[in-house]
Amino acid sequence: MSATSASSSARVRYGAGDPGDGLGLTVAAGYSGATGDFRFFDDGGTNLVASDDHTTTRRNNGFDAVDGVVRAGGQRGELGWQLGVRALGKRQGVPGAGWDQAVHTRLDTVGAVVDGAVVIDRPGAVDGLTTRLAIDGLVEAQAFHDPDDEIGLSAQDRRYLTLGLGGQSAWALARGRHRLAAGLELRGDRYQDREVGAAMPLGAQLGATDDEAAIAEQ
Repeated sequence: MSATSASSSARVRYGAGDPGDGLGLTVAAGYSGATGDFRFFDDGGTNLVASDDHTTTRRNNGFDAVDGVVRAGGQRGELGWQLGVRALGKRQGVPGAGWDQAVHTRLDTVGAVVDGAVVIDRPGAVDGLTTRLAIDGLVEAQAFHDPDDEIGLSAQDRRYLTLGLGGQSAWALARGRHRLAAGLELRGDRYQDREVGAAMPLGAQLGATDDEAAIAEQ
């Protein structure tokens, strides 16, 4: 037995102009979300024991997400250009295993991608040099909150940061039926993971006494 959870979404978009004719612009934004509270069969984590089988509701499985994008481009003589920015924000629950659901754990995400390119070309020309230079960057930050030790070995409050930067360059030279092409791409990425909250000592998690837990915290 199962049922689909309630969900909703909305999106707006505005566009004007044409990059090929001089200048073009597109702006869009959207929202999506779901409760995630569908009904499902739970075997209690014991697929060979039928006595604990039952139908239950998925908990802490909803999400809300918003996103936006702005893109522009233009052409002036031999020079063409493009520039875009995309951003995302999402808040979601982390429900854990179906037979041992987490009800307070969540993951928050914000991120953005920027990309741009410049193309130097002679429109309509058969012979000549075409050059394209492009760059893109990424930043994404996440926060994982598990205050009640529902997932993992201890309570967690972690932060993740991902950074990326890349660049590409391409050249193409045409002469009659001959064509010579070359390209270069460089990229660098950085990832950081850190704990910002005081994690629960493993000794206390395993049932140590109060005195033992105090020693473990020191």
